Amino acid sequence: MPKISVTIATFNRQNLLQKVLDALSFQSVPANTFDVIVCDSESTDGTAEMMKNYKSLMPYRLEYHHTSNILAAKRNLGISKSTSDFVVFLDDDCIPSHNFVETHLDSCLRTMGERVIYCGEVRYPAEWINKSNYYRFRDSRHFGFKAGVKRLEYLDYRTIVVMNMCFERGLFLKHIGSVNESFIGYGAEDQDLGWRLQEAGYRLRPNSAKIIHFETTSSIRQYGEKIKRSSRDGMTTLLRVNRPAALGIMALKKLDAEFPNRSVLDRMTRILILIGLRFRLNRPLELLLEQTDGCPLLYSSKLYRILMGIYYVQGSIDRDNRLTVEESTAGWYR
Repeated sequence: MPKISVTIATFNRQNLLQKVLDALSFQSVPANTFDVIVCDSESTDGTAEMMKNYKSLMPYRLEYHHTSNILAAKRNLGISKSTSDFVVFLDDDCIPSHNFVETHLDSCLRTMGERVIYCGEVRYPAEWINKSNYYRFRDSRHFGFKAGVKRLEYLDYRTIVVMNMCFERGLFLKHIGSVNESFIGYGAEDQDLGWRLQEAGYRLRPNSAKIIHFETTSSIRQYGEKIKRSSRDGMTTLLRVNRPAALGIMALKKLDAEFPNRSVLDRMTRILILIGLRFRLNRPLELLLEQTDGCPLLYSSKLYRILMGIYYVQGSIDRDNRLTVEESTAGWYR
């Protein structure tokens, strides 16, 4: 019986999923140490055909299952299909390093029987970072294990990395039960899970199990659409099902009218953004970042953060049009 199950949530990303499965076939531990459980939602891009072929080609045991196109449902399906002591959550655009499984397994074995989850390192392809300020910004948003940089001992629920996360299956089922399937579309289910883990007495710890994130949103404007969906869909749900977790993200107090006890400065910040949006004043900032994307000397993470805040406000004023379960079957990009 394998000791650890790698569960992969996927939907219509056959080419990227293939790279993930290939990388898992070259791990530093024997193939019988782990199995791989792919959780899909009836993809229409050839994923099923590829999986049929790969089941006989891969050195590890490979399973393929379907559920609704809700990320949490795919996480829960992976847990339910696993028969291993430990479970890893992985996404279909995250290519694992050679010692990915070994690192997660070693971490979990050291603290077996204790309420600990481990989140691995997320990096972007080096050639992308070197050529693009946008990817330099995205890469900077994750913790790292670089020489000379003090390593974090613990994370908190706001910085949890669910797309590269490992835990002891039995303890998770006993104390957490499942990932919350109220979250439809993109955003905020990570913070909900992180909050619930902390409330259940879990320690959230980083480890060096690295993935390379082949992010399919390849420009600041595309990423902005993702932030808008996170505000429109994910944060709306978080405010409803886990309000303490939502209100604990203090950086959003200036941007979100649903936060209580907002100061005059908080309110004025949002009003100014709304005025700017009315006159499309965010477009010059978008154009500036797009035109200077290949010039490292002009990189400013602050400008990217400002634009992220503007995108968030855009999503927050569109919450009456949030994604429905029916719409999610075709994807999350409405």
